[in-house]
Amino acid sequence: MTEWNKNKETEEHPKMLEIYLDQAWQNAFCYACAVEPAEYEWKGSKLLLTIIAGSDSTIQAMKAAVDIGSGGISFGYGEKQSTDYKFMKQFGIYSEKGKYEKFPMTVNNNRKAVAIIHEELLGNGHYILSFDGDPAEDLRQLLGGGQFGLHILPEWKDIILEEFLLRHCIEEVEFYYDESLFPNGFHIYKLNLTEETAEQEVDDIISSMIKQGKLPFPNSGSGSTLEEITDLTTYMERFVDDLIYKVSERVEPIHDPMKDKVHPKIKDFKRELFPVQAHVSTAIAKVLRKNKAALIQGEMSTGKSSMMTAIPAIIAAMKNKKGYFACVMCPPSLTKKWPEEIYEILPHADVRVIERTEQLIEFHNAWRKQGKPKPERPTFFVISFTTMRGDSSIIPAVSFSFKKTLKQRTEDRLPYRFGFYCPSCGHPLQVIESVETVIDENGEERKVENKRRMNEFEFGTTRRLHNSQKPANAFCTECGDSLWTKKAPTRYGSFKEWAIFDNKFNQAITDGNSKLAQQIVLSQPKIPKIVGRPRRIATAEYMRRRMKNFFDISVTDEIHQLKSGMSAQGNALASLVTASKKIIGGTGTLFGGKAEDIYFTLWRLFPYLMAENGYKYSEVHRWNEEYGNIETTIYSHDDKGEYSNKQSRGGTRRTEKVLPGISPYVFSKFLVQNTALVRLKDVWPDPVELINVPTILVDLDEDLRGNYQEMVYTFERAINNRDDGYKLFLPLTQTGIAYPDNPFTYPAFAIKTEDGNRELIWQPEKFPEDRILNKEKKLQEIVKGEIEEGRKSIVYVRDTGSTVKGRDVRPRLQMILEQIGAKVCILDTSTTDTNKRSEWLRKKIEKEGYDVCIVSQELVQVGLDLLCTPTLIFV
Repeated sequence: MTEWNKNKETEEHPKMLEIYLDQAWQNAFCYACAVEPAEYEWKGSKLLLTIIAGSDSTIQAMKAAVDIGSGGISFGYGEKQSTDYKFMKQFGIYSEKGKYEKFPMTVNNNRKAVAIIHEELLGNGHYILSFDGDPAEDLRQLLGGGQFGLHILPEWKDIILEEFLLRHCIEEVEFYYDESLFPNGFHIYKLNLTEETAEQEVDDIISSMIKQGKLPFPNSGSGSTLEEITDLTTYMERFVDDLIYKVSERVEPIHDPMKDKVHPKIKDFKRELFPVQAHVSTAIAKVLRKNKAALIQGEMSTGKSSMMTAIPAIIAAMKNKKGYFACVMCPPSLTKKWPEEIYEILPHADVRVIERTEQLIEFHNAWRKQGKPKPERPTFFVISFTTMRGDSSIIPAVSFSFKKTLKQRTEDRLPYRFGFYCPSCGHPLQVIESVETVIDENGEERKVENKRRMNEFEFGTTRRLHNSQKPANAFCTECGDSLWTKKAPTRYGSFKEWAIFDNKFNQAITDGNSKLAQQIVLSQPKIPKIVGRPRRIATAEYMRRRMKNFFDISVTDEIHQLKSGMSAQGNALASLVTASKKIIGGTGTLFGGKAEDIYFTLWRLFPYLMAENGYKYSEVHRWNEEYGNIETTIYSHDDKGEYSNKQSRGGTRRTEKVLPGISPYVFSKFLVQNTALVRLKDVWPDPVELINVPTILVDLDEDLRGNYQEMVYTFERAINNRDDGYKLFLPLTQTGIAYPDNPFTYPAFAIKTEDGNRELIWQPEKFPEDRILNKEKKLQEIVKGEIEEGRKSIVYVRDTGSTVKGRDVRPRLQMILEQIGAKVCILDTSTTDTNKRSEWLRKKIEKEGYDVCIVSQELVQVGLDLLCTPTLIFV
């Protein structure tokens, strides 16, 4: 772009930017401008970066023009006139709609300016920005980021920059900038790497440079110690001491247990904490003095509840406060356990279990009427996930509209309003039938959504985020707003009915007839009760609206259950963060296997950290690309449709699937400074020895094996012969797991067709109920041996018939075990209250003498507290 220097910049001829918007010309002083050269001369250059200064109205107008996508942008210089500058155009520029970030700044003489930067320059790997005159360091940071994940030594950076320039992997972009504004220099480099193979190309270059000796290592080594290591866990265990040493060289810990003492408040606790628990509690308290949130990831039985109870007390002691408000949000099964844990540490605490939102509202209103007094002792509010999220039901905010003008009716024309219309933007709701990637006339890929208007019977009565049997209906496809609203039963059906009551009541008050006014109030119709339409508000919603920063500190137990981006539980966590000054998250399984498992949790707890790393809340896909695994399948096809463009080159359809896997860089960049990791062997150096009982394998009965193979063959044949055969992979897997355990009542499988009927795929051959399978005989043998030894047993099952009654294996197992004289109970969702399951089980085992309890593993996923040590059997 040689035109940058056509006219030398002087005070009489400053560089300027001009935009044509709303039939008016707006121009401003330009302190930097970078563009992507046009592929065709008529198209103009794409704006990448600019820094402009001028009046507020001019800056706002130019920002708006860039945002909406404008082709009327020009770069040039000004010729000073008597009152202003006359703009002289050098070349034209266009902007892309919605692709720019704006950053306010000040320039010469404290003049207000704004930097407008294209998202391609903000850390996604296409460009490198270097403001400080050290582009080699900026390249090193890019290669060490999430996309490439390479550890580049500082002494390598200049060598690598020179090599990349020599290989034309990067090239410096010529652009204009005011040298007085950037005294250290300003550089922009463009990466010339193929998007699909960029990581491999960079890996190959660095590997070849190492092999050629261009990148020297501080110490020589053969690498033999790494030959036997095949996974990250083994690597971490082998080199944990070296890693700690390296980290400690560069990072000073906020709490060093080898040097720092635990907080003296810990000595006042009723139950003494283990040394590691005391140090972790002290460390997290120190972190929370500076930051708002922190995490504790601890193995089972490390005492996470005790530590999270101690931390608020330590923080209060640091501030010389006697009392504080704390909220504990936990699974429903733990609302009874948490008060016990709190009283063990802080016996003088005031613990309130909130089972209904009105309990919290009553306390909050009374506290406000008292003048918002400061608490005199620790006050805990224990609230379950279900109470936090339990809100009134939602109903559609749209209805089908069919309207014709008189002329349209008489001439039988199409209606001018036909469909569902979004209440926010007014556009008719669309159904996205498919998304295709096509090649345009410039050879560039672009996504094309094939849409049509939603029909009258497609919206339905249930909220759908994705297309299923009916299209998605949760959000407007045009503006993204919700198409559903909350609705609770009301005393009056309309405003007119309420107005009649209000007029009567006001008239009675005006007449001074208090008895009549009271009678009118008491004679109001009762609020109707409608099944599925509760009249309530979620605790999280009340917190978000009325209790901002009410809690001094909040604790979220089992925080991994709140990882979803759109779930009510996930939004409840966001509301709790809003209502809290500090927050602690505790879990034993922070990562569920995929990179996205931690994404929304990080946004809710550490939004500043995510923003600093260049993420937007909606960029979970980019997060998966940089820190996870995505499997991409591309289908190409020729466009031979009846109404297709004859000049079209065809298109491609791309499907993506997020696979398990997460980069260790997530921990080093986002968690190491905010998370305490606690192992059981650290808390309890000499624990009870863990006995690893091997899995007992039992051969299938011969006839059952034949039935199983026939089932697999039937499903596979249907998969291969049907157009929708891919829908049968999951049912095949589920049936393959569950059918061999219950060939007595297992139901047939039928797939739902497009016309709403069901087509039979597989019909099982039922076994007589007096038949005892090999696996059942083995179960009887194990349980009988445990009974003879005086031990109790818990049998965990997977299939409980929650969706299809015939799949429930529990009644069969109960009958099988009762045949050997065992006394068997079944723990179900309806057996007892969620938070009383431990008590119920203790009563059955210790007082009523039951030998075996059969339970679904899902019901006790957060554990059960038992005084006895039962034998656990998985079926």
